[in-house]
Amino acid sequence: MKTLVLVRHAKSDWDVPDTHDIDRPLNSRGVSNSAFMAEIVAKKGPKADLIFSSPANRALTTAKTFAAHQNYNEHDIKIEEKIYYGIWKDIATLLIETDDKYDTVYVFGHNPTISILCNNLSSNSFDHFPTCGVACIDFKVDHWYELDSVPGRTRYFEFPKKHLL
Repeated sequence: MKTLVLVRHAKSDWDVPDTHDIDRPLNSRGVSNSAFMAEIVAKKGPKADLIFSSPANRALTTAKTFAAHQNYNEHDIKIEEKIYYGIWKDIATLLIETDDKYDTVYVFGHNPTISILCNNLSSNSFDHFPTCGVACIDFKVDHWYELDSVPGRTRYFEFPKKHLL
């Protein structure tokens, strides 16, 4: 079995003047939501064998927060420009080409690409993939190159507002 965990970056800060999109940081809510969701996901599992992230500051910061909660070395995060610049099929190709020694892969990216990727690889459909949303999808396959042969089963879909009292 292969497991894919898709994470949309946490809330970013639009109030930093003259910041290029790729450099935009998380805002204070994004920082706290990222830590909150990283803790939830660390408890639920599965832990990452491999983490791919967009090079955008907000996505990479979110990825590093999740990595820290799983004792995953942040220097082992694979930064992939196609997650920032590409379309969902580019990320699907990245996954299909992943070494089979990795059973659980995390991808930290952006909407609408993360939503579209999730909806195309999962048997579920999500109308809204909120910031810092996490979809864990299991595939009954032995090889990543089989990823597009059968839809995955969503193990869970978590997001910060789901846990508000």
